[in-house]
Amino acid sequence: MKYRVENNLDLFEFHDADFSFVSFDNNELTLSAKHLNIHKNTNENPHDDDMEITLANVTFLKFKVLSFEPMRTYQIDDDGKWYTNEPRVVIKEKEAETHFLENAKKGFSINCIDVCKQKIRTKIEFSASTPNPFFTTISFEDVVIEWNEYCKKAWYELHKQYIYNGYLITPKGEEETKIHIIYHEEDTYYQGELEKGPTVSVGVKYNGEQLWGQGKDYLWVDAFANVQKQLPDDVLLKCCMTCRHGNMCPYGNEPGKLFCTKGLIVGSKEDMCNLFDDQENSKIFDRIKSVADSCNEYTPQSDDYYTYNDYLYHLEK
Repeated sequence: MKYRVENNLDLFEFHDADFSFVSFDNNELTLSAKHLNIHKNTNENPHDDDMEITLANVTFLKFKVLSFEPMRTYQIDDDGKWYTNEPRVVIKEKEAETHFLENAKKGFSINCIDVCKQKIRTKIEFSASTPNPFFTTISFEDVVIEWNEYCKKAWYELHKQYIYNGYLITPKGEEETKIHIIYHEEDTYYQGELEKGPTVSVGVKYNGEQLWGQGKDYLWVDAFANVQKQLPDDVLLKCCMTCRHGNMCPYGNEPGKLFCTKGLIVGSKEDMCNLFDDQENSKIFDRIKSVADSCNEYTPQSDDYYTYNDYLYHLEK
């Protein structure tokens, strides 16, 4: 196969990965895996994001099942406390292996996983969802994961949430607030209606009320403008996105990132291009800021001052 990783499970995210039984012979277990994700910044992942693998083969060498525990059914009593009347059953040794393989042949998905590396062997404890959910502990000497291609970004890359400390400029002075950003790259449902992705929501709290701005720009600009419209006219959201010095990269920008140009002369897109073309002198990459950052030199965007940022356009349209 095109990609191969040996004995490095830390590169992967196993939560919600679906496993199917392939074979078990001479203490060698092979499973196929869907919805398995690999981290970015690894030799095997050439992309800028964590990625979902289309289909992987996972082979455990010198494989053993140490324990198998059927998951018990819990209920809630009148005081809101969880309880179960079922006894705990922990199966070990050969019988544990039999139960595990029977369930593996039906297929399972991993909920929670804990990997413990030892001198020679590696031990894994995990809970699995099947028609009959279970906990199990397995061990092995080596594990090999192989695959050929990626299908899309990892699910958690497509749906992200951020919370920043922020400020509102009010008639009573500056007030602290939390700036919430929820970004969905894929389609989602909002208030019962299908919303085509990307969608972004930006929220702030003022006078005890949580206000939300909605948008579809992958750079979040329209959502910031929309939440400003929810605020009273004499209240401003103070952050780099709304500041005249908060410029974007003219060659392509990333969500959540701006470049502070205070102290520099920027009167056109060409001026911004020149800053990036002459990075050695402009040190423009030393000026990277989060959209939610702010400072004492904050000045709101206005029509009489050029900012390479569409916030004012969305605010006024």
